[in-house]
Amino acid sequence: MANTTYEVDVGGVTYDVDAPDAKTAWSWANQTHSKRLKTDSMFPSYLIPGDIAQPEPKKTSFMGDPSKSKFENLRQAFTDIGSVAVEVPMSLLSSVASGIIGPGSGLLNRALFGDLNESNKAVNTAIERFTYQPRNEMAQDVVSGIGNALAPLIGVPIPMLNTLGRVAPAATRQAIASTKQPVVNFLTRDTPAPSMVGMGAASTELPTQRQIMAQEARIPLTPSKGQITKNLEQQQFEHETAKTYPEKEGKPLLLQQQKLNEDFLRNFDASAEAMGGEIFGATQLVPIGKVVDAPLVKRFKEAKAEVKRLYDAADNAGETQQQVDIAPLYKYVADHDTQILTNNAPMLANLKLTLEKLGSPKTLSIFDLEQVRKQQSQLSAPGSGINSVHMGELKPLFERITEGKGGDLYKAARAENTKYATEFKDHAVISKLLRNKPGTQDRAVAFEDIYKHVVHTGSLDDMQLVKNTLLKAGKEGEFAWDQIRAQAVNELKERAMSNISKDAAGNTIPNAKALRTAVAQLDRDGKLDLLFGKQEAKRVRELVQMAGDFYSPVPGTVSPGTASVLIRSLDAIAKNAMISRIPGVRSVASGVSEMASKKAREKRVSEAVNYNALNQ
Repeated sequence: MANTTYEVDVGGVTYDVDAPDAKTAWSWANQTHSKRLKTDSMFPSYLIPGDIAQPEPKKTSFMGDPSKSKFENLRQAFTDIGSVAVEVPMSLLSSVASGIIGPGSGLLNRALFGDLNESNKAVNTAIERFTYQPRNEMAQDVVSGIGNALAPLIGVPIPMLNTLGRVAPAATRQAIASTKQPVVNFLTRDTPAPSMVGMGAASTELPTQRQIMAQEARIPLTPSKGQITKNLEQQQFEHETAKTYPEKEGKPLLLQQQKLNEDFLRNFDASAEAMGGEIFGATQLVPIGKVVDAPLVKRFKEAKAEVKRLYDAADNAGETQQQVDIAPLYKYVADHDTQILTNNAPMLANLKLTLEKLGSPKTLSIFDLEQVRKQQSQLSAPGSGINSVHMGELKPLFERITEGKGGDLYKAARAENTKYATEFKDHAVISKLLRNKPGTQDRAVAFEDIYKHVVHTGSLDDMQLVKNTLLKAGKEGEFAWDQIRAQAVNELKERAMSNISKDAAGNTIPNAKALRTAVAQLDRDGKLDLLFGKQEAKRVRELVQMAGDFYSPVPGTVSPGTASVLIRSLDAIAKNAMISRIPGVRSVASGVSEMASKKAREKRVSEAVNYNALNQ
């Protein structure tokens, strides 16, 4: 049978009882109450000095009583003001005294009986007995207002603040509520499990993930509580405190933010260096281009030399002297005769003329056919317009004519030539890096544009081709690829720094949106993983995530915190036109307000800069 929670009042104390029925609940509550009474009897009254006599409160109304005459109301008003002038200071002074006597009684009781609960009870009892309670209603309201304002500020190391906070009606209500204790289930001897507060486990999951991510960054990051929790009110407090008190309470927040900005950007440099980057930066594009060009050219020349070596070996062995039928060439030329006659196909006109000079034979040796092919290739280099189109169609024709012909050496040379063409000729991303602009000595891709050409202009497959070619060039090529990767990281850093906002130290405040956009462009087609590898790409994505968490304030209007409201209440007391004339009240309220405000801010700032979600 499921238990039900019952509220049972025994001797003026309310108990929450988890029991199967009302009768059982009543029984258990009485047993608990009896135990408390027995425990209370162990607390001797002689441990608390004599009480201050508490006058019977007399209900009055400064606003006047409609049933009384104007003269009586006026007299009552003067009586109220006089009572406030006398009773409020008395109450405040007695609060100070009780703030000293109370803890002393608690220490004495703890020394005699060793019971922490009884010690706390002694403190509270002494404070209640030694604190003067005004009898006048208006004076009660003034003291109550001060007490209410200070109730949450218990802990400030000033006796007046401690005692005023404790005697506040709000604190009294809280103390009464605390007597509604859960009763031990005498059948199971188990106490009711505490209920989860707030949004549950999910409310701590994201802050914990952010904390772990920040700590595991290559340069560990120390964000504030507001940045970790993404709490609206906390972020507003941190922002306003740093802005309003930059040289005092807000300074730790400013220093922490400056360090966060610096460390966040340092993570990009650390990643670039971890990849072997030595040459990177906005002013290093030309050196990077030269570093990449050198191994590409080296690899190109090596591959071309290997093809020539194999062809020379086939020639020397006589394997290229075999005759092959070239009828397909004549047919292709005849099919495009109109273009030749109208001078719209210069390369084909040259091919026709070459064949005629050879006597228009029906066959050619493999060696002679290879010379014809090389000549036409030179005339149809990329950028030569219609010539390159025709050569694209003739290339497979030449391959079919020589397919299966010649000996093993020639076949090996043909296979190597196909690999060479695939790597350096058939893909614009590489062939363009190796050639000049048609008819000029200018590079088709300037040194300063090589990085952009490799990373941004081409496709993922193009980038893979460049990587493969560089890595085949040995250590020099590996170094070049590392500089491309490092420059890619540096480019992301520059995007993150595309923000005109600076912190107090002059550091750029990272631009989360610009960084996210830049990474998304690389990540969209897989270039991020190809450039950085899985692990480093994961780090980059985490930097994007942290930039969004730490540099994108939570949108929305934030209501001021409870402490701010209470502190403003004290300010209102100090500035109230009528209350400010009461001796002692204005100075006390004003001083308490200022001290409490500063103390509250300092405490909260300390919590903010030292916050760690893993310790919560």
